[in-house]
Amino acid sequence: MFICPECGEEIYYLENVETGCNVYNYDGEGYGTGEFLGDGGSNTFECPECSTVLAINEITAKKLLLGE
Repeated sequence: MFICPECGEEIYYLENVETGCNVYNYDGEGYGTGEFLGDGGSNTFECPECSTVLAINEITAKKLLLGE
C-alpha cells in the first residue's frame, strides 16, 4: 500500500499510461485480435484516484509501491 502525496488516498497499484495506438483487424463482421503499438512518447505511472503522475519509469513506480 502507498499513500498518494497529492490526494492522500491509499493506493495498491499505479496506472501505466503510455501513448500510442491500438491496431485491430476488421473483417467486415467484427474485430479480431489487436495489438498496441507504443509510439516512444510518454510513458507515465499515475495515481488511480487523482491521475497525478508519480513516476516516469517502472523502477521508480515499483519502489514507491514497495515502500523502498
